[in-house]
Amino acid sequence: MPAFFLATFERAQDPMTDDTFPHLPAMPDFAAIQRDLQAHLHQLRHFSGQATAGQIAALSAIEDFIVQAGKQQAGWGRLRLIAMRGRGAFLRKTPRLRGRRKKVSAASDTFLPSLSELGVKDRRHASRDMKIADIPQGVFDRYLAQEPYPTEKGLHRFATLKGEHEHGYSVTPDYLASEITREFGALWDACPYPRPTNFDCLSMDWPSEVYLNAPWFGNFLDYMKKAVEQIQRHPNGLYYIIAPTRPSINYLLEANGVNGITVELRSLERPPWKHTRTGTPNPSPMPAMAIILRRGSATIPAAANIDLWDRTAEEIADWMITADPDKAGKVCMAVLERSSASPMAILYFSGHCIGSPA
Repeated sequence: MPAFFLATFERAQDPMTDDTFPHLPAMPDFAAIQRDLQAHLHQLRHFSGQATAGQIAALSAIEDFIVQAGKQQAGWGRLRLIAMRGRGAFLRKTPRLRGRRKKVSAASDTFLPSLSELGVKDRRHASRDMKIADIPQGVFDRYLAQEPYPTEKGLHRFATLKGEHEHGYSVTPDYLASEITREFGALWDACPYPRPTNFDCLSMDWPSEVYLNAPWFGNFLDYMKKAVEQIQRHPNGLYYIIAPTRPSINYLLEANGVNGITVELRSLERPPWKHTRTGTPNPSPMPAMAIILRRGSATIPAAANIDLWDRTAEEIADWMITADPDKAGKVCMAVLERSSASPMAILYFSGHCIGSPA
């Protein structure tokens, strides 16, 4: 195992003696905490193909430190990132069980340790640690050297803006760029590549017409939030956003307009799905969406989906003229039910509607 994380630890300055932390309260045991963390990281320097009992104990102790450091003052941020990087680098190189262990005794994964057997209490912490380990060493060092109050989110943002990601960036292919320009004209590129020095679209105002192909890693959601915030500044704004989707969603979206099919997407936020056995709601549900496919006359909203009380006679007449007789009849019945309280009545003849005074 390379000792890059230990070298980074030794290069990091002690916040207790660093003038950039004049407000940090005195902590008599801070030096001892540093020594303990360094000892645990030292355990992970050498990897023989299988984690030892001491290394498993060190992984568990480092996770406890990371969790505790996240609750402390800003002076702990530097050590926390170093701990996360060292732990993540070790986990990246350690063969481990993926998914559930097979029941067959001769299975190849029989001897692979699971994350829990490696001392990991929370899989989410392990995932975050490995993402930090993926950041190039030079970028990691520059961030710690330049940022007096380092944070996990700040490191990912710095790596996006100042460094080259391990997997590179997704640059728009020429044919797609030409199609977008042909349809929408020249758009301001919020994430140009190569990125100009110190260019950060998240800290500036955006114009009314924008092309956004943000990096699909790190703080991708921040770019989406920025787009929603900025387009509200422009009465006639147009933002063309590239975002990753699952193949199943792309398949449905590509059906839009084919043989009369229309596709509508609606956010369901985070529905608290109920457990099948206990009936209790999920405390941390995933975001979900509704995908509504319609074809032909089904594209005309049913009467139940039409807010008649907020519509004029002309608008309702337009709906009923273009609707099929069955749907028009439903709309007509809904209107007649309210006609006694309304100064307007609508008469239905052969699929047509005529607005007239009551």
